[in-house]
Formats: sequence, C-alpha cells, structure tokens
Amino acid sequence: MAHAAAQALRAVLRDIEVGELAEVPLRSLAELHAAVAVMNAASAACDYGILGQVVPGLIGELYTVAEVNDSAEARRLLVDVLHAAFYLSKDLGHGDLAWMVSGHLHAVTNALGEPVLGAVAGFVRSHATVGVGARERGLTLAERSAELLEPDDGPAGQVYGMLHLALRGGRTGRQFPRAPHRSRRDRWSDRRWHLCRAELRAS
Repeated sequence: MAHAAAQALRAVLRDIEVGELAEVPLRSLAELHAAVAVMNAASAACDYGILGQVVPGLIGELYTVAEVNDSAEARRLLVDVLHAAFYLSKDLGHGDLAWMVSGHLHAVTNALGEPVLGAVAGFVRSHATVGVGARERGLTLAERSAELLEPDDGPAGQVYGMLHLALRGGRTGRQFPRAPHRSRRDRWSDRRWHLCRAELRAS
C-alpha cells in the first residue's frame, strides 16, 4: 500500500503544478486539523501504510482550501503533510519524488513567509537533493536556511541546531554559532524533531 501511494503522490503533485486538481468535497478546517493529527501520529510511529493512504488526498484537499480561501492555517497544515510526504517518499526509496515534494514544501513556506518554517523546508530540501553534486547542493541549501534564523531556546533554535550539525558534518569551513542548550542527541533524535514540529504547530 505504501509503495503504491507513490503513484498517487506523484499524480497530486503533478496536478497542483498544472492547475488541474480533481474536485472533491472539502472538509472544514476543524476536520482537517483532526485528520492531520492522525497523520502526525502515524508519522511519529513510522506507519507508512496509514501515511500512504491519507497523505496524497490531504495534500490535494489542503492545497485547494489554502488557495480558495487564502488560508494561512491550511498552509501550515499543508506544511506538516508535505513534511510527512517527504519522509514517506525518501524512506521508501523514491528519491526523485522526495525532491519533488521538497519543492512544493518550499513553495508553501514561501507563501507563508515564516522564517522558521522556511528553514524547515530548507532542511528538508538539503536532504532531498539528487543527481551529480547532490551533497554539495545539499550543504548550500542548509547554509542558506541557517542564515534565515536567529537561534533561540524554541523551535528556531532546534531547526538551527539541525542545520548547524548538517553543515559541521559537511565540513564547509563556515562557522555558525551554536544553538543554545541543545545537545547533539537532542537535536537529532526523532522524539525531539516531532516535539519541534508540535511546537511549530502551536506557535
């Protein structure tokens, strides 16, 4: 089921790009919040079966709600869903699809104009790069994203910390200040990353 979802995900991203999304009944934002909460729980549990079932439809529905109503709230939910779509694609070996997802995530965060979410999108894109020179391009994206942030003790510091470690691991030679009060283990643990996403949703 999860691998079959790759084709559905490709289709909905294609239809967004060509402006031909299928018309479906749209749920209220309250209903969509509940659906995304279920998806986030599946993402935290690495339940690719559930993710494969719900992610493609949620992307199309939230994109439509965001565009029709110019809804920042729908776009923030779409950020969560695209983030899950990225890991679903990448973890199942669809690297080209993960890169495609990361481009849509970048576009949505640009529309929101929120630096922390923009840096999250940059972090995702830095891990999605494909083709010749992918590593170097990934480090460039991570560096650009780190420059968007002022590190603090909240979500900005957590995202900055992950970008900082990616750059240190890549030995770019560029010196960035450390994010305060964050250990290497904390920054990279799955639990910490999901807590970071929860803080971003609540902020």
